[in-house]
Amino acid sequence: MNSTDESIGDVLITLGNLAGALASYRASLAITERLALRDPAHTGWQRDLSVSQEKIGDVLRAQGNLAGALESHGAAKAIRERLTQQNPDNAGWQKDLSVSQERIGDVLMAQGTLADALESYHASLAIRERLTQQDPDNAEWLQALPLVHVRVGDVLRAQGNLAGALVSYRASLAISERLARQDPGNALSQQILWVSCWKVAARLERQNQAAEALRYWQQAYATLSGMKRAGLFVSPQDERFLEPLRAKLGL
Repeated sequence: MNSTDESIGDVLITLGNLAGALASYRASLAITERLALRDPAHTGWQRDLSVSQEKIGDVLRAQGNLAGALESHGAAKAIRERLTQQNPDNAGWQKDLSVSQERIGDVLMAQGTLADALESYHASLAIRERLTQQDPDNAEWLQALPLVHVRVGDVLRAQGNLAGALVSYRASLAISERLARQDPGNALSQQILWVSCWKVAARLERQNQAAEALRYWQQAYATLSGMKRAGLFVSPQDERFLEPLRAKLGL
């Protein structure tokens, strides 16, 4: 990938300039496509192509162009499938493929294509579980698991499979609790924990299990408010959940 165009695109994303970021990522894609044409066997260029397509897909989704996003993420996935077929033992390429499956699931979920979204999330989850089994001490592999469990739970909930959704949310919670214990100063681990608590509590509450739900509302509030007290990064979007949590707990 052209590092200059990529960097410019990343900066423009943080500034909220989606159109500018898209132009930069497309410029990077065009350069990498020319390089890949000169040397189709160069796996580095192929991976860079997939990253460019992924970034373009992310911007298109943010712009509401779901069909375009699905096309770009599908192109990234196709490249990554070829790479993993060439070298199944490359954990980095396997991780990339799991990300493509997750991104495709996100777009399909936004389109309301729930069965296909669930299939993509399950494919992503299977890869990540394999990676974790191969390297149980790798925090990066482990950290990716609860996020996909939450997405699986969200699809199952939307499909009306409430019991299945709760199983997925509890799976996310079990992993996120472990991560948070291992690294209390990791903001992402703490964020995954409070979100998992929220998901479990909300589902229990809908199933009229208020007493058990209360325990998870308390844990969600303690984790999120604890992040602020510890000076860990809390996004404005996440901070807005503090008020409804206080209301749940009568604070």
